Amino acid sequence: MKVIFNRWKHIQAYSWPFRVFKQYYEELNGMYWANYASGKYIYKSMTSNGYTWDSKPNEVLDLPEDKYNFSTLRNWSNLYNSSFVWQRLNLLMSLSSILETYMSAICSLAIESNPGVLINSSKSVDGVRYLKQKKTVRPLGDDHVVAITKGEWNKRIAVFQKLFGNLPDASIKDLPVLESLRKVRNQIGHSYGRDISKSRSFEIKDKLPLNGVSDENLLKYFSVVYKFAVCVDKLLMDNHIGEYQTILLYHNFYSLMHPVGVPSERANSFRKYHGKNYYPYVTKSFCLDLVNYYHSL
Repeated sequence: MKVIFNRWKHIQAYSWPFRVFKQYYEELNGMYWANYASGKYIYKSMTSNGYTWDSKPNEVLDLPEDKYNFSTLRNWSNLYNSSFVWQRLNLLMSLSSILETYMSAICSLAIESNPGVLINSSKSVDGVRYLKQKKTVRPLGDDHVVAITKGEWNKRIAVFQKLFGNLPDASIKDLPVLESLRKVRNQIGHSYGRDISKSRSFEIKDKLPLNGVSDENLLKYFSVVYKFAVCVDKLLMDNHIGEYQTILLYHNFYSLMHPVGVPSERANSFRKYHGKNYYPYVTKSFCLDLVNYYHSL
């Protein structure tokens, strides 16, 4: 299949911000399963070695008593299980963070590519024009991006859809899960994983219990966040970004390398740079059309 350049259609499967999001997502997911497996192995190993709750914990765990001496093996087990609860809570906090970081990056990119969305006039002007003039429209969109990444999810999506168009119904149906994740994230960040209102009461005299998250709910959060990011990426790439990322790459290449010669020579130089640093499958004709489009604006 011939790869053809079209300003408002993209040859990349996903945006650059999504690729970064996906790497962080896979790292968090791997952390969860690595610790899940280690917990299973530890308890299975202790059982197979004949240890019981009456065994001396520091002998089982090979810990120096002068550093830390667990009172009982069950005491160690309770603390170990609490640490796993904490790990899950912090994974959720990080999951919320990478989604918000992705949303900020992809929405900023879409506004830079298609600034007409700011005045309800999509594609009325190509953001490449501003790029060439070394002008940025991002400050004009900053308030919108903040509104999309802060606060209740229903309000976030109202701003998002007013700018960029409607998300699929499946994504809208998942908003309660994202809102639940936001509340869990706030609970972790603002009250050490405990009930926020109770934590701030001056009448509290003892440590409050952790509000843990079950494995089932944690995996649901992971699934919903990934599906939501995929839907956002498709909507913005299909309708507002197109090939802006590759044009941006050429703009930076042209500005830094200052390639000389006729358009075909510039296109060939860019193709080699593109293939070496990004994707090897763009054709010379694709690059030539991109170069001609860039310099025609």
